[in-house]
Amino acid sequence: MRAAAIFGLDSSTKDLNAFQNDPNTTWLIGCPSNSDEADAVLIFGGDGTIHRYLPHLVKLQLPVLVVPRGSGNDFARALNLRSTHDSLLVWRRFLSAKNNVRMIDLGVITPLRLKPSPPQTPETGTREPETPTISAVSAV
Repeated sequence: MRAAAIFGLDSSTKDLNAFQNDPNTTWLIGCPSNSDEADAVLIFGGDGTIHRYLPHLVKLQLPVLVVPRGSGNDFARALNLRSTHDSLLVWRRFLSAKNNVRMIDLGVITPLRLKPSPPQTPETGTREPETPTISAVSAV
């Protein structure tokens, strides 16, 4: 197994120690330049670190494990990874059975301009009929 470790601002190689128990795993520090360099990627950081590397990780098409080390960690929490310990358990399961990878959808959110609500008519106090509703955001 070849694994790459990416570190965000508030993390370091010390955070990797708990994940280095398997003698059959060799580690690359930093983001691999192509998918031939690693079999999996661990990213130690928060939402900003994930945002920074996400375009490249998508191109690599490798399994990615988030180790929450940021201040918000919203993305990790959405994946039920609330602590380093949670990520360590997932990593151990991955090493024992590599087919336990879950695919997630990535979307691009494009804000749309909202149509203002029509004014109420003084006679009836009701609004004029509207055209079909327009979403505030759209996932592509």
